[in-house]
Amino acid sequence: MILEVVIPAYNCECTIKRTLDSLVAQCNQDFSVLIVDDCSTQNIFAIVDGYSDKLSVRYLRNAENVGCGMTRQKGIDETSADYITFLDSDDILLPNAIDIWLSEIEQTKPDIIYSPFFFVNKNGIIVRNDGLCMCHGKVYSVSFLHKYDIGESPKVLCIDDAYLNWQAFDLADKISILRDPTHVQIDTAGSITHTKKFLRNLLLDSPRANKLASDKIKRFRDRPFERFNIIKNKVQLMLKEEAYNHQRAMNKIWNDMFLHKHKNNTIGGYENET
Repeated sequence: MILEVVIPAYNCECTIKRTLDSLVAQCNQDFSVLIVDDCSTQNIFAIVDGYSDKLSVRYLRNAENVGCGMTRQKGIDETSADYITFLDSDDILLPNAIDIWLSEIEQTKPDIIYSPFFFVNKNGIIVRNDGLCMCHGKVYSVSFLHKYDIGESPKVLCIDDAYLNWQAFDLADKISILRDPTHVQIDTAGSITHTKKFLRNLLLDSPRANKLASDKIKRFRDRPFERFNIIKNKVQLMLKEEAYNHQRAMNKIWNDMFLHKHKNNTIGGYENET
C-alpha cells in the first residue's frame, strides 16, 4: 500500500464517524486506514468495525495511555505503507485529498508533502491555515522518517506534532508544497487543547520540545531549524500570494455581477421608458 491514514483515537465516539465518513467519501480509495486507540473508555472498536466493509481499516489499541504523540508514533512503527498521513479523530479530509497526495507521490516521490488546510472555529467561521508545525495536511515518507529516526518522544507531552515537524522539515531534501487545501481542522468542544492543563503544559513544554528537537537534528545538521524557517517563510509567502489572488478573483466576480446587473437595469429602464 502506498498511503495509510493514521488516526490517533481517544474517547471520540461523538466525532470519529464524521472523520471516517470523510474517508469513505474520497474520490480515490487507494489507501488504507489505521486506527490507534489510546486506551479509550468508550467502545471505539465497535464504531470502527462498522466501517470494515467501506474502508480498508484496521484497529490497534495501546497497552497503556501514552498521549497523542506516542500514539502517532505507534502508527509510524506499525504501518507497512510507503507514506503516512495523520488525521485527528475529530477532523476530516476534503474529498480529493487522497487523490491529490497520490498524484504528487507518483510524480515527485517527496520526503514530505505540505498542503494548507482549513480551520473551522466553534462559531463556524472558516479560515485558511498554514500550520507548518502541525500534522494537518502533511504526508510523510516512511523510509525518510526511519532514515533519520524522526518521530515522537515520550518526553514531549505537549506540541508533539511540532516536535515531529521541526525535525522533518529541517531534514527533508524533497518537499512538495501544494496550494490546494486537503484537510479540515474542526474546533471541538471538550478536546484536550481546550483544557487548562494543556495550556499550562504548552507554556512549560515548548522550550523543552524545541531543545530536544534541536539536539536530535544536530546529529545531521549544523544549524537546526534554519531550513525549517526557510520552508515556513516560503509557505507563508505562497499563502499570501494565494490570498491576494483569491481577493482579486472575488473582486472580479463582484464587479462582473454588479456591472452586469447595473447594465441590465439601465437597458431595461430605457426600454420601459420608450
